[in-house]
Amino acid sequence: MARDERIYPDVANGNFSFHLFRYLWAMRFAYDKRVLDAGCGSGYGAALLAGLARSVVAVDHDPEAIAEDQSRYAYRNNLDFLVQDVADLSFQDQSFDLIVSFEVYEHLDLENSERFLHHLWRLCRLGGWVLLSTPNRLVETPFLKSSGKSYSYHVNSVSPREFKGRLQAHFGCVRVLGQRIKAPWFKGMLRALDFFNLRHQLLSYKSKQRLDGLLSGRESPEPPDLWQVQLERSFVRQSGILVAVCRK
Repeated sequence: MARDERIYPDVANGNFSFHLFRYLWAMRFAYDKRVLDAGCGSGYGAALLAGLARSVVAVDHDPEAIAEDQSRYAYRNNLDFLVQDVADLSFQDQSFDLIVSFEVYEHLDLENSERFLHHLWRLCRLGGWVLLSTPNRLVETPFLKSSGKSYSYHVNSVSPREFKGRLQAHFGCVRVLGQRIKAPWFKGMLRALDFFNLRHQLLSYKSKQRLDGLLSGRESPEPPDLWQVQLERSFVRQSGILVAVCRK
């Protein structure tokens, strides 16, 4: 398995644009800030943030990944990679102005995810930002069932309401957005009407692919370009990825 597929399994499924989009979006929060990337994986996102931030510390539990990141991004003198467990972060209180953690929460069991959120709250300075993303269980579960796939490493999938409730136990201000592909108006209208995500439950994976191609005006599904990806507060239930914006 290629390294990026091990760190980010969705890369193999053509979803790299979704990961990259989140880091590009997060850059607006990073200018001249002290940043922590908790669960940095292959490190490309931390390197992007380091282009604007005052300093970036990126952590991951995988020593091999961290060693490769240190070598690959050695030219960034404001970027440090460290081996740490995100549920047991050792930095001092209020060490960071901005904390990002994308596609990490779902890999932690409930106990460790609560420890993780406590550490994010502890490490974020007053007035600082915490940005997190995780799959939406209301979309992921029926999608996996219809496609015959299984993500055994997703042990803590949540709905939008569950995600927001758990975050509000730690942060005073929480906003949950939905990340999805922009759609032609007719497809967007149908998706908006499908409040309970019945399309994922009633249609097979191949049927959904054919329908998506028909409504999108293309013959076969293709990985999205960056310009096709969006974050919106509306229709969060129908979005495959949840992105939380938290302020301490």
